[in-house]
Amino acid sequence: MKDQSDLKKFIYVDERCVSQVLRELPDEAFISHACELYKYLIQYKNIRIKSRTVLFLLLLLGTDNISKALNIMKEKPSGTMYQIICCNTEKGHVNKSFNLNKKLRELLSENAIHSLEWLS
Repeated sequence: MKDQSDLKKFIYVDERCVSQVLRELPDEAFISHACELYKYLIQYKNIRIKSRTVLFLLLLLGTDNISKALNIMKEKPSGTMYQIICCNTEKGHVNKSFNLNKKLRELLSENAIHSLEWLS
């Protein structure tokens, strides 16, 4: 990717999926958790964050600070970039076991708390 216009091609939302691009790949358990939180949150009409791509970005970055998240994305793309896609499937939730260390459990809990704060 050469610039922001290339990056924007990979960031989208449609009726089934949301996609975001990150410079660092989060742990698989964190991505799965962010996706499940996203699917849970979009069911609500009164969520404070109107942009679904921004909502997914916040969940993937584990922050509640929109300015911080957007500033990270404004940096010029360089090196490896990772596209992360979260889709609603007809099969529903897939149970998967993750080996979580204490730090990751704390991050997942903090992310869940942030997401509850976004509900009106």
